[in-house]
Amino acid sequence: MNPPADHPTWCDRDRCDRFRTHVSPVVHVDTNRTEETVMDVALIKPWTPVTDPQVSLTVTAGPTVDQVVMSLGQARALAYRLRELLAAAGEGPR
Repeated sequence: MNPPADHPTWCDRDRCDRFRTHVSPVVHVDTNRTEETVMDVALIKPWTPVTDPQVSLTVTAGPTVDQVVMSLGQARALAYRLRELLAAAGEGPR
């Protein structure tokens, strides 16, 4: 499959060509302290024109790496639910 002529504004062209899918720069979920679990998020969108962007969450815990790919709607709902849980724990917006 040839690379598409148009790329989303968030697409990292080098990674796009390597993975044969639109991929944003990876954002590390950093708490400024050592954590047992490392998390990274990125936007992805296969080169097929009918596919919507998705959010990729990669979780590394020791030697185990898991990836969850979710729709933008699921990511939005997850963000909302996390805000609710943080508020319940007394860790609201800062």
